[in-house]
Amino acid sequence: MKEDMTEEQRECLSLLADVFGGEHNLIGELRSCGKGVRYFTNLSLSTYDTDELTLIVLLAHKRAIRVCIGAGDESRIEITLHKRSHGVEKQYQNHFTIDEAIDRMNKYHKD
Repeated sequence: MKEDMTEEQRECLSLLADVFGGEHNLIGELRSCGKGVRYFTNLSLSTYDTDELTLIVLLAHKRAIRVCIGAGDESRIEITLHKRSHGVEKQYQNHFTIDEAIDRMNKYHKD
């Protein structure tokens, strides 16, 4: 699949590689998913001990890549990524910057 990737798919793969410490650490299956990619893995994600979950969220907002994490099958998670843009009016093309995401969180989740 890597040989036939579009620029958008390469950007998605780059995010995964940066999160997991290089393409050589992407243990699992990578598939094309329209203009994006879908990655199936049994690697775990967390916000602190290993900070892959935090990195995915922060890099996704920085690079305008929509990330969806879901159930893949009985033993793997599925991470789907699609490149978007900042500041686009159409919701399906837009992605919040990290500052916009923090502002929305503070607006709707006041402690």
